[in-house]
Amino acid sequence: NDCVVASGVVGDLVLAGTPRDASCCANLRAGLLAALALYTDSNVTWDTQLAWYGLSSCSVPPALGTCRDAPAHVADDAALLRVLAAVCSAWSPTCSTEGLVGTGLLASVAPQLQGAAGREVLCPTTTTATTTVFVGTCTHGDTVIGTLQSAEVPDAACCDVLRVAVLGLVARNIERWNEDWYPLLGATSCTVPPRVGNCSSTLTNVADEATMQATLKYLCSRWDYGCNTNTLEGTGMMVQVSSQLAGAAGRELLCGPP
Repeated sequence: NDCVVASGVVGDLVLAGTPRDASCCANLRAGLLAALALYTDSNVTWDTQLAWYGLSSCSVPPALGTCRDAPAHVADDAALLRVLAAVCSAWSPTCSTEGLVGTGLLASVAPQLQGAAGREVLCPTTTTATTTVFVGTCTHGDTVIGTLQSAEVPDAACCDVLRVAVLGLVARNIERWNEDWYPLLGATSCTVPPRVGNCSSTLTNVADEATMQATLKYLCSRWDYGCNTNTLEGTGMMVQVSSQLAGAAGRELLCGPP
């Protein structure tokens, strides 16, 4: 029942104890390996570490996306968004990094990602969110009819996700988006960063369904950690949009009833 995160020439990393289902194991494995590659300082190149972890192919479940070219075999930006959304939304006594243990040289790696420490890396807490406020205002729309912006968000990734979610929701709930509205809300080109996903082929310059669903899952899993519409503000005609999406009203529209 143990979930093997890595098994290489210098030791093993294993999620022991509480049984985890296959989906939980695969998602945690993908998230932890990405964290080791992207967030951990080391004097040893990742290409060398691949042998440490026994990693020779993409670690991302196919349903969640693909791996990047470098560092090799870990989630690319779009897949990482989906992986962390899946991990953080499912975090529970039966699906977490509690019980992560290492053998050999990897024994020193396990404590950095075990339990609460692992959750802090994969799903930042409120404290982290409020003390690492994104420098500058996160603007979702700035046109002749007004502005739509969030005064404070935890990081640039949250800004990207909020803009994708807000514009995607507006486009899906307004008549004549393709004919009249998309330029009025500043969506004159694809509003989805490549690392987040893709734009729709039927709704001009906003997220396609797969990207929208992954974005909402990620956003809602981080809502209580500071990535939310609590500071959403509008001017001009955008006031009507902000009033419907700010705070608790926005949470219900984007994430469903509490």
